[in-house]
Formats: sequence, C-alpha cells, structure tokens
Amino acid sequence: LLVCLFVTVDLIVAGWGLNPGIGLDFYRLEAPTTSNLRKMVGDGRLFIPFEDEYSIKFQRFFQFESFKTGEDWINLRSVQLPNLSMLDNLVLANNFDPIVPGRFAVWLDVYRESNYEVQELMLNLMGVNVVEEVDFDSPYGVRFVQFESLEKIRWVPCGIFATSGENALELILSGVVIIREEVVIEDLQPGFIPPCDRNARGIAELEYENQNEIRLTVDAEEPGYIVLSNTWYPGWKAEIDDMATEIFRANYLFSAVEVPDGTHELKLIYKPTSFSFGAMVSLVSILGFVLIFIYRVIKSRFMK
Repeated sequence: LLVCLFVTVDLIVAGWGLNPGIGLDFYRLEAPTTSNLRKMVGDGRLFIPFEDEYSIKFQRFFQFESFKTGEDWINLRSVQLPNLSMLDNLVLANNFDPIVPGRFAVWLDVYRESNYEVQELMLNLMGVNVVEEVDFDSPYGVRFVQFESLEKIRWVPCGIFATSGENALELILSGVVIIREEVVIEDLQPGFIPPCDRNARGIAELEYENQNEIRLTVDAEEPGYIVLSNTWYPGWKAEIDDMATEIFRANYLFSAVEVPDGTHELKLIYKPTSFSFGAMVSLVSILGFVLIFIYRVIKSRFMK
C-alpha cells in the first residue's frame, strides 16, 4: 500500500505541470459554430484542406512551445478539427487516425497533388457539403464555405467496368465518368454490366442510419446502382428485401449495391466475421471456466 501511495503521489507531482486540465463543460457544451454549421453540412461532410488544417493545428494551437493552446479552449472546439468534431456529431472527411485503409491514404495523396477541377470532383464523390478555410478576419479565425455536392447515398442508372483499383482510379481522375449517371464498378466481369437507360429515374430515401447500419427504400424505373460515399470496408453486409447481395467497390474508394427496378428495401449492416468468431471463442472460454469451476466445487465436496 505504501508503494502504491508513493507511486501515485510521484505521478501526480511529476505530471502536474505537464498535463493541462480542462473543465467538463468543454465536452458537454456545444461549440458556438456548431448550430449554423450543422445546417450547412446537412447529411454531408465537412472537409478541411490540408494546408488549412496544418496551419490551424500547428501554427495556431499546438506549437509545442508549451502544453497549452495559447487561446481559450472554446476556440479550439469552434474550429472543428477532426476527432473533436465528434463531440458535436459533425462528420468530417478528414481523419486523424494513422491506421486508415490503403486506398483512403492513396485518395488523400492524390487529392493533395491534383488541380482544383480534380479536387472538386473528389470532394463531390466524398459527399462534402462544407469546406473550412483559415480566415483571420472571421470569428474564431476560420470561415465555412458552402459546397454543393452529390448526395452521400444516391441512385445511378449506369455502371462502368474497371479491371482493377488502379484502373478505377484512372477512370475517375480522367474525367470521362459522368458521376451523376455512372459509377465505376470493380469485381465484376465486363459482361455482367447491363445496358442502361440514362434517362431512367430512381430515388433512394434514407430511413435509418448509424455507425453500424443503414436502411433505405429504393424506387427506380430501371435496374441501377445505389452508390454510397462511404469507404468500402470488409465486414459490411447488404440485403435487398431480406435477401443477401454483394457490396462492390465503387469509384475506387467507395461502395455500391446493384438493385433491380421497382420498389425495394435495402439494408447494410456492419457485421464482420472476425467479431462473430471472437464472440464464439469468448463464449466457449467462459463456459469452459464455468465447467471447471463447477467440477472443482463438486470434487472438493463429494469426491474426498
């Protein structure tokens, strides 16, 4: 107990000036920019260009001359940097997580190196509705610029076959794809792409969405594709009218599901096999420990 007490006091004294504290209101209260920004973003995403993000983070708040921001903490909340924006339920296309899918990392690298026209196309495909820029004359030192983008979930009538991820990215960046009417699909043979009617109409109405499930109703005159501006990731499953169907890689980075004509219910659930396998192993382990415990109790009482 004395050793634990000594170590605890030592850690508190050593870290007292190193780890700045902040009141709980920093997390509980909504940032001043959130209400208006949420209206601007709608069902889309916010994006901070890399130069602006770097300037906000390392030239303004985190200069590493000390462990303090140099400004009121509420200013840090108000600029909506990635991860902190989650406190206000704002969705960003940026990401602080260093463990990102390889294609997402490539996508961001291509964005950095591209001209404005290509960047605008890529923001459209990401479902970005607002772009944040450094502006020292604006409140909190940033301004939020409205950007009219594609819907994050949309129906398109036509598919274009890609032989590989590199081929898909090349098709997207070449500008030959009409992104409001076409989607680049991988993992299919060329003959599987049916002819399409570009004048056909289809509607995708979102019924429910959270981190692990998306439900929507699709009503289309012709067969087509539901395109989602969500990164394709293993573990997602799709069902059309409760029948399993495949989720394809779309537009290099994103996801798409082929849907027939008519009215249908489409459901996407994140249910990775690894989770089910892990849960089964855990259950078997727990049952094993319980059986061993019961056996030892019985043995100690009745088998002496």
